[in-house]
Formats: sequence, structure tokens, C-alpha cells
Amino acid sequence: MIKRLNNLQKAVIGHPLLKASLIYSISDAINKAIPFLLLPLLTYYLSPNDFGITTNYNIYVNIIGILVGLNLNGAISVNYYKHNKSETATYISSSIFLMVVSFSLSLFIIWLSSRYLNLFLPISQNYLLAGAVIALGQSVTAINLDLWRLQQQPLKFGLYEIAQGLFAIILSFILIICFNLKWKARVDASIITASFFGICSLIFILNKGFLNFEVRKSAIKAVLHYGIPLIPYTLSSWFRMGIDRVYITKFVGASETGIYATSLQFGIIISFFTLALNNAFSPYVFKALSTVDEVELESKKLKLVKFTYLYFGILVIISVAAIFLSEYVIRHFLSSKYNGAQIFVPLSILSQTLQGMCLMFGLYILYAKKTSKLAYITIFCSMVQILMSYQLIKKFGAIGAAYSTFIVNFINLLAVWWYSAKSYEMPWSLKHKKEL
Repeated sequence: MIKRLNNLQKAVIGHPLLKASLIYSISDAINKAIPFLLLPLLTYYLSPNDFGITTNYNIYVNIIGILVGLNLNGAISVNYYKHNKSETATYISSSIFLMVVSFSLSLFIIWLSSRYLNLFLPISQNYLLAGAVIALGQSVTAINLDLWRLQQQPLKFGLYEIAQGLFAIILSFILIICFNLKWKARVDASIITASFFGICSLIFILNKGFLNFEVRKSAIKAVLHYGIPLIPYTLSSWFRMGIDRVYITKFVGASETGIYATSLQFGIIISFFTLALNNAFSPYVFKALSTVDEVELESKKLKLVKFTYLYFGILVIISVAAIFLSEYVIRHFLSSKYNGAQIFVPLSILSQTLQGMCLMFGLYILYAKKTSKLAYITIFCSMVQILMSYQLIKKFGAIGAAYSTFIVNFINLLAVWWYSAKSYEMPWSLKHKKEL
């Protein structure tokens, strides 16, 4: 019996899928933990105004990144197993060509509109143009990382991702402490990191034989056909996540944006927990729902629902504990300049809690393969947040952003729950189907 258990343990631990999942989860956790753990140092050396500028710059870069990257790495991933290596190399070469063209157009548009961009981000034109450089470097790196993932090389993926995060944060501290560059240190570090790792990624892609410098019209049409329709969806997602900081800067100031952004870092604790559990729970859900016997299936459905509600209860308890712990951390570990972040922390953490709940309902939509309308829910919630954030921040100040995010996440939860129930029948009332 013991021998069988040992063999089972070895089989489970040694399973390639489990190993890969663990490596991806650990690398993601480390990357998210690095900026959070270094928050006390960052808040000591950077003023809230500096933090606000870097926050807004990151939002700007992410939006430019969507326009430069055009979601082309997703197109490469989808077609990777459909083509041989030579055809994949042509797809990647054509995609990078498109990124360079988009990058050039972005530079021209930024140059023309820099005067208007300064209303949102009051920095020099050179830094605005550099945002496109960061976007291009990150887009090329995304292709390289996707290739490692598709080739089932999670260790290389994880190490490269962690190296990139450490490089950026170490360089930031060197520029902040040794050269006293303040917010410019964070931006300069982003430019150097994205450029360096983008070039390294290009070399890796070339050495792996996935770059043949052949640009084909059919490949361009195929990747654009995949990437272009996703732009409104990805843009709406980023506007939803970033628009509150834009409004805070406009109506209150960059310093308040920095304090608000600091409070959002504490939501990472909850988001990592919910994402990790969702990744671990999803295979169990899909396996349980694949049961052929109707009676057994209904029994398993009921168990899944009960576990989901139990998980929600535990998540709420963890969130409340995280709120109290976060307040202690802010008072004792962060610079006193950031004490104002305490007011935003409860709603920030609870908003992430709602997002975690939403992920659980999303599993049933994924199983039913009815994901198309999720984009409509996302776009609708983004529009609501854009309008609500404007009104609430204008009326109540920065706390209005926390209110709007919580309200919209609650609306999103209800919408996804409704669509989940419509997509795949589950006993959410805790009753067997035969009892209804």
C-alpha cells in the first residue's frame, strides 16, 4: 500500500503538466512579489508625485503596446501547431515586420499629438516617443516567451521572466539612489530593460530558427485577421483598468494618483491567491463536468457549487484579514507620505475579491465554449467605468475611483454569473435537478 502511494506521489509530482504549472505559477508569483516587497524602499525614495507620473506612464505604454503589438503574439500561438517550423518562422517574421511598421506609425502619431498627450502626461516629447520603444521591445519579448511556452520549456520561460523583472527593479534602484533621478529612474529603467530584453529575445528567436526574414502577404493577412478584431477588446480592458488614474491626475493631481496606485499593490495579494486557485481548480471542474452518467454528474455539480460557495466564504475572510494586515504594513513599513493609501485599501482588496469570484463562474463558460459574449460584458463594464469614474472622481476625489471600481466589478460579477448560468446549467440554488 505504501509502495503504491509512493509511486502515485512520484507520478503526480513528476507529471510534466503539473511541473509546468508549478513553474509558471512560481515565476508569476515572484514577478508580482518583487515590486510589492520592494514597496517600502520605493515609497522612501519616490514621492507620491513621482509614483503618480510613473503610474500614468505605465498606462500610456500599455495602451501604445496594444497598438504596436496588435495582439500578433496570440495569432502566432494559435497557428503554431498548424504549421511546420518554416511556416511558423514566416509567420513570426511577418508579425515582427508588422510590429515595426506599427511602431513607426506610432512614433509619427505620438510626435504629432505630443502637445495633447502632455495634458495627461506632462513629460518631455522624448519620453513619450520612448514609450513606443518600450512597447516594441515588450512585443518581441512576448513572442519569445510564447515560443518557450509552446515548446513546453517552462523553466526557460520562468527564468527569463524573473530575470527581466529583477533587471528592471535593480536598475531602477541604481538610478534612483546613485543618480537621484526620481521618476525618470523608473522610466529609464523600463526603456533600457525593454530594449535589452527585446534584442535578446530577437537573438533567441533567430537562434531557434523561427526567424527567416520572409514576409508573406498571406501570413500578414492571417495574423491581422486574428489581431485587429481583438484591439477594441484589449483597449477597453486597459481603459477600464487605467482610466481612474487618468481622471485622478486630471481632477486631483499626480501625487494623489501615486498614493492611489500604491494602495492597488495590496490587491495583488488577493489576485495571486485567486489566480493560483483558479488554475488549480479548473482541471478538476472540467473533469467533473465530463462525467457521462447523469446521476453522478448531478451529484458532482452539486459538490462543485458547494465548494464554490465555501471558497467564496474563505476568500471574504482572507480579504478582511488582508485589509487589516495592509493597514499595519502601510503604517509601519511605508513612508509616512503614503499614509493616505489606507483609505483606498479596503475597496481595492474587495474589488480583487469580486474579480476572483468572477473567475470561478468563468470556468463554466469556458467549459461550455461560449466565450464570445464575454467580450461584450467586458466592453460594457469598461464603458460604465469610464463614465462612472469621471462623475465620482469629479465629485468625491480619488476615493471615487475606488467606489467606481468596486461597483463595476460587482456589476461584472453579476453579469458573468448570469451568463455562466445561461451557458451551462448548474444547481446554484443547491438543489438537485430532480428536485426542481
